[in-house]
Amino acid sequence: MIEVASFGTLSKMYKNMKNEDKSKIAKVFHTDYHYFESWIENFAYIRNICAHYGRLYGAKLTKSPKLYKEYLKNNISNNTIFATLVNLKIVSEEENYKKFYHDLTELIARYENIELRHVGFIENWKELLKP
Repeated sequence: MIEVASFGTLSKMYKNMKNEDKSKIAKVFHTDYHYFESWIENFAYIRNICAHYGRLYGAKLTKSPKLYKEYLKNNISNNTIFATLVNLKIVSEEENYKKFYHDLTELIARYENIELRHVGFIENWKELLKP
């Protein structure tokens, strides 16, 4: 079923599940279903922007993910791509995330003139995103 359903469809299916079932799935990702529901909706939203050649640089996202309080204390805005990356770190498998982080830091180094604040990155972003 997962191979035939789109990410957006999976997000909607999850949203329409009973809270008890949502909790079981969210526990696999070591979080609460209230957070996970907003994250999966946000991931689907970001995926669609990318798939349809939308712009993320400077964009304020309308499907904002919930953030843990520890991240809110760091003044991370939840309507930016950086918030999405923080949550991606939480739900990703360790080895996959290590590769993603490596690729991300290389990409950022290659385009050093890009102002990361326009995608919500904060000063200590490396520390927060580091695996």
